[in-house]
Amino acid sequence: MRHLPLLALLPSLALAQTGAPFITATLLCDGGKPRVALTQQRYVRLGSKAPDAQSWK
Repeated sequence: MRHLPLLALLPSLALAQTGAPFITATLLCDGGKPRVALTQQRYVRLGSKAPDAQSWK
């Protein structure tokens, strides 16, 4: 798997997909070891249309 910095992906994301990725980080402190859980959703302006089934790539 190849890892790219987020800035390297932005130009292609902006042209190919509607909206922007909205990422939430949640700190979990159970079991004595802190962890971070990440979730993402599609953020679109109110009134904009985005396909529900499309995933961010």
